[in-house]
Amino acid sequence: MVGHPESWGAVNPNSERLLDKAIDKGYSLRQDAFGMTGYYQSWEKNFAKKWNFKRPIIMEGGWIIAPGKHRYWTDPSGKYREGHDEDVRKGEFDLSAEAHVNMMDFRAGGETESWFKSFDLVQRFTAEGGYRVYPDQIKLPQDIRSGAAALISHRWQNMGWGYLPNNIPQWNYKYKVAFALLDASGNVKKIFIDHQSEPSVWLKGAGVNYNLKVKIDLPAGIYSWAVAIVDTTKDSKPAIQLALNEELTPQGWTKLSVIRVK
Repeated sequence: MVGHPESWGAVNPNSERLLDKAIDKGYSLRQDAFGMTGYYQSWEKNFAKKWNFKRPIIMEGGWIIAPGKHRYWTDPSGKYREGHDEDVRKGEFDLSAEAHVNMMDFRAGGETESWFKSFDLVQRFTAEGGYRVYPDQIKLPQDIRSGAAALISHRWQNMGWGYLPNNIPQWNYKYKVAFALLDASGNVKKIFIDHQSEPSVWLKGAGVNYNLKVKIDLPAGIYSWAVAIVDTTKDSKPAIQLALNEELTPQGWTKLSVIRVK
């Protein structure tokens, strides 16, 4: 819409250049015509594809804003039956998956009611959409002398079709993987941040491996390893919820194995 007075018809020759300039300044992408195949066409699909995993995309459906407002069964696709909201929702969902959207817009009014008639799709987005990041492999030292160096190997996966947008200018790569050593009371005694870890590159179906060298300079005793994605601009506190079932510490860390420092 930047530089374009209309939302239909031929694409304005300046649209892509002006949109790219806006996105470079930090804007993300939002399309309010998912499922409206007369509006969301090849140009829009290709533009979204160009920015996949570089900027988040927000999906909003256009046909069902309020009951009876739009004649969605006239859509050029010919896939929507009159009186069957679920046809539209399935079309919107499929296009959202294709575009790797990070968010789907379930707003107030008849639109929300309509989505809950297709609650299986809401549940699918909860399970499949956006980002769902977690470590599927972590190798940690279990027994070490105080002051010795150790190697932490870890691999990260993303179950979602979207991505964790750590690369947007507003966030400026502030989220990083960190490992902590906790004492018997659960207090954080040491934090090791892996600055090489980059959540925005974790994409579905492709695990990413890292190796972090650390120095265990703590007094002798028994400690627990813990992991989190922390906000490096806020005292390295856990900030991103991991797709794990394990119980978190009050500070937001996921406890792992025990280590004995001699």
